[in-house]
Amino acid sequence: MGTSPPGAPRQLRKALAGDLDTLVLTAMRKEPERRFPSVDQFAEDIRRHLDGRPIRSRPDTWAYRTSKFLRRHAWGVAATATISILVVGFAVSMAVQRARIANQAEQLAVERDRSESVLDFVLDFLRVSDPKTGGGETLTVREALDSAMVGLDVRLQDDPQTRAALLDTVGSVYRNLALYGLAQRPLEEALELRINALGEDHPEVGESLLNLASLERHLGHDGEASRHLIRAVDVLRSVYPSGHADLATALNNLAALRRSDGKLDVAEDLYREALSMQGTLLGEMHSDTAVTLNNLAVLLTAKGSLEEAETLYRRSVHIRAEVDGPDSLAYATGLNSLGAFLVRTGEAGAAAKLHREALTIRRRRHRGDHPQVATSLHNLADALRRSGQAAEAVEPIEEALAMQLRLTGPEHRRVEKLRAMEERIREAVAAEAASKESVGREEPTGTQVPDGD
Repeated sequence: MGTSPPGAPRQLRKALAGDLDTLVLTAMRKEPERRFPSVDQFAEDIRRHLDGRPIRSRPDTWAYRTSKFLRRHAWGVAATATISILVVGFAVSMAVQRARIANQAEQLAVERDRSESVLDFVLDFLRVSDPKTGGGETLTVREALDSAMVGLDVRLQDDPQTRAALLDTVGSVYRNLALYGLAQRPLEEALELRINALGEDHPEVGESLLNLASLERHLGHDGEASRHLIRAVDVLRSVYPSGHADLATALNNLAALRRSDGKLDVAEDLYREALSMQGTLLGEMHSDTAVTLNNLAVLLTAKGSLEEAETLYRRSVHIRAEVDGPDSLAYATGLNSLGAFLVRTGEAGAAAKLHREALTIRRRRHRGDHPQVATSLHNLADALRRSGQAAEAVEPIEEALAMQLRLTGPEHRRVEKLRAMEERIREAVAAEAASKESVGREEPTGTQVPDGD
């Protein structure tokens, strides 16, 4: 011990503290009554210490016994603690899951109620359309829609989202039927309901803005259409920062307005952004991609990039034939636009064939007055005039003008174009009758109407 460094006794005391300290001190007590009564008891306490059990010569406290138990059963206690933590964690997880399931169940109940409301509405709509239950006569789509609007005026007042969805659908159908005056109220009400229920930045608000903008465009209200489209693009950009098919549609429609305004470079950028987005999200063989290809081709034609424009027109027609079918309105739109392009490039005879095919499809699908039918009649008449068949062009141009007047009244911008075309055709007929030759003056460009989807 004499060679031990300073502090060694303190270190030794620390190492021996606890049971060993108690054993040694008890064995060395001066007072006999405080020492171990026998060697056997001393040996018993040593064995208890070595076994990790409490020794008898130390005060028997709860903390002491607990510490000895924990040391003796360290692995078991650790396992028990781990299991306890897992059990508690599982219980918490189950509680969270139950809350989530309850929330999902509530959402499912809301969706179920909404679906039932829509189903009831549709069933009522179909009952009205059924001649056996609706009054004995077959109703037109227009009459059925009118009946649906009457129902919507009194139903679903406590479910604004479902009511808005149905109003938006009814308004869009009215618009697609060229019943523009009837489309405005349901579309505007749907937009207001959605903003109040969902806030400004919501996909359904963007959808309503797109539909209302399309209606305003058909009515010739380009300023209002532009305002709605700019809002729609802002909303959809905020909701879908990485792009979305609805955002691409909004960009495409806004580009069409910019093209009409003469802002061709701005329009081209918007079209190309929409096309890139659709290529990534939808792929080449998709109806929306075909629409944008067609519209970009119309723009490039106006800018004089005829080679690229023809490539895009033909790509669009091919996609529409494959995806939508050769009897679809989409395919007819592609034929009409390609025909308008061929007139511009001096192939009026080939263009007339395309316009006849498009007109046949549109008459069959629309079965009455419609802007697309009027457009095909106008373009067919122009192609016939340019190919030296002015007399054959009189009937389609007269029908186109009369139909446009019934659709929009005399103030619409298309009426003016149709009247100018009718005058040129009559001049050509008179010239052919007098000289059997086409009019020798320079033809104005842009007399055809390539459909902007």
